[in-house]
Amino acid sequence: MDPVISATIEVTLEKLLAITTEEFNLVWGFKQDLANLTDSLLSIKAVLKDADRRQVNDEAVKLWLKKLEDVAYDADYVLDEIKYENLRRTVQIQNQMKPKVCLYFSFYTPLAFRWKMAHKINNINVNLKRINDEADRRGFERRVAESAPSRPQVKETDAITADPVFVGRQNDESKFVEHITGEINDFFSVLPIVGMGGIGKTTLARRIFNHPHTETHFNERIWVCVSENFDVPTILKSILVSLKETSLGDSRQAVMEKLREKLKDKRCLLVLDDLWNEKPEDWDDLKNALMGVNQNKGNVIIVTTRNVSVASIVNPHNWYNLEKLSEDDCWSIIKAKAFEGGDVPEHFQSIGKAIAQQCRGSPLASNMMGAVLRGKEIEEWIKIQEIGPLKTEGDQNSVIQVLKISFDRLPSSSLKECFAYCSIFPKDEVIRREWLIQLWMAQGFLTNNQGSDMETEGNKFFTILLQSSFLQEP
Repeated sequence: MDPVISATIEVTLEKLLAITTEEFNLVWGFKQDLANLTDSLLSIKAVLKDADRRQVNDEAVKLWLKKLEDVAYDADYVLDEIKYENLRRTVQIQNQMKPKVCLYFSFYTPLAFRWKMAHKINNINVNLKRINDEADRRGFERRVAESAPSRPQVKETDAITADPVFVGRQNDESKFVEHITGEINDFFSVLPIVGMGGIGKTTLARRIFNHPHTETHFNERIWVCVSENFDVPTILKSILVSLKETSLGDSRQAVMEKLREKLKDKRCLLVLDDLWNEKPEDWDDLKNALMGVNQNKGNVIIVTTRNVSVASIVNPHNWYNLEKLSEDDCWSIIKAKAFEGGDVPEHFQSIGKAIAQQCRGSPLASNMMGAVLRGKEIEEWIKIQEIGPLKTEGDQNSVIQVLKISFDRLPSSSLKECFAYCSIFPKDEVIRREWLIQLWMAQGFLTNNQGSDMETEGNKFFTILLQSSFLQEP
């Protein structure tokens, strides 16, 4: 996935900035060059967020990032040379070498070394200036370091939009409907649906929400798209809006009183779609508020989330993992979209099934490929099968954007770089946790952080990637 390039660059820039501000015994020969390098790095860092956002749809920005990545690696290598030379000389002096040898290392080698490093740093500065100038020409937005990082826009969901192609989830739908319309003794039974982006969580929740048995069982059905804005007063007001209340009130007390009027003595289904918040206190606040306005048994909250840690907060004991679709199901989606319910010519069958296999169980990818293939001749199908669905021009950007939302929400650039490193492995490769952490350590991706050692940090990173559906257990 191309968006991981910017994460790798961000980590490298942070490392370079940390090094350029260190005090070295050897830097006096090229101190101004290092100062210029620091300025260039800060200028580049200011536009990186905007370049990351734009690269999804702009091939030229991807090339710009690739050039920046090459120069950043060159700078990283040069500064590592400086650190190594500084450390080597410090150790030699501490070992109290012979005067003659000391004179040799303290006079001849540093002068030659300083000249060589100054020349290399100057070349890097020239290249960075050229890249900075290109950033200005492209009109990248510059952000100060303290500003909050941008988030990709999340598409708001609803309960009404039709899902004309619903394949491979009928058993999931039946199980959910049977469960939520059965006897429930809790005030609110919380049922999380967990899965990677594009796997069909919202589609399944919408089918459950609109099922005839659900409609007759619940007095009120409420749909709220939460996304990243988990603000309890806002969610409560959204519930009121869904209940067709026009006067929302000016205070939380007023909102709560109106909710109690609307929901008193009623059995309710609430869908909270696309939940990201990992703060237990926020969830407790919302749940307690809902229990305060409705004391009936049999209420149900369905939560959709990409993150297992979120699911464990809303229901520590049980959540529903939405699995990938089978290859046959993916092919059924592609057929329905590409041929709009018509007959599929026999010579399209084998190529179509191969493309379905490459969709790797994703309903989103299958839908997008069906749209791309609609009206195409067999030669175009063969071409797409050869290069792979996610490398096809067109609607594949929608797939990348969905996946990038999860990627951008990873809590640190170091974690993003650890995930980016996993791209060196072939598809379906089984990777042992301990081995991968050792590789991350060898690459310098992990650091001693707040008293924890690198292996502890590596285990933490691995768990986050697993819980966020970036890695999957075999």
